[in-house]
Amino acid sequence: MTLSLGAVIIIFICAFIWILFTKNLNLKDKITSCVAISALLFSVLSLFKEQLFPFQLKVVGRDVKLSKIIDIHKEIRYTLIVPIRFINTGFRTGVIDDFILIATDEKGLKRRLFSYCDIDASNVYQGKKRINQNIINTGSFPFSLTPGESVVRYPIFEQEDSSGVPIAQWIPGKYAFTIKVKTLNSSKLKEYSTFELDIRKKALEDLDKGFDAYIRPPLPN
Repeated sequence: MTLSLGAVIIIFICAFIWILFTKNLNLKDKITSCVAISALLFSVLSLFKEQLFPFQLKVVGRDVKLSKIIDIHKEIRYTLIVPIRFINTGFRTGVIDDFILIATDEKGLKRRLFSYCDIDASNVYQGKKRINQNIINTGSFPFSLTPGESVVRYPIFEQEDSSGVPIAQWIPGKYAFTIKVKTLNSSKLKEYSTFELDIRKKALEDLDKGFDAYIRPPLPN
């Protein structure tokens, strides 16, 4: 399709003007012609429906729950639960195909974290329970968002081994958490949200004692 949407609209406007002001048609013929052109215009605009009514995604994240796991090989792993709100502000249904989390510390070191499942948040955030198989929802991706729909998911993220940073090496300091999302119609991940949190020494000490750490932004003054 070589014509842009703007060019198509201009052509139809010119056609309407010609019909209205031409002297070769009587009033009845003008009305008939305008109705026919209007029907044709709606048909042509339907070809541009992706351009006229796109899927518009907004992503919001603001806090994390940090857990420390020692696996069967006695290796230390960190998991992060990040409440993420996905909002479709557009007029077409869209599909969330995949997403990742990138945590960048003050030195610029990046940790790439991938989500393999999400959880039943009512158990973890209200009941303060630790992660176990009873509250894990597997096979929950991809998922769709209808126009105007807002959904909160609680994915579990784990660090990729090839991040270049030892998996157990988290240090106190400020971190920027970036959420990248791939939608069904896109070919690659796109950055949608970044939020900053301060992981304090006490939070990491709590992890060493077997407690989960809830890391939230400071309350506004």
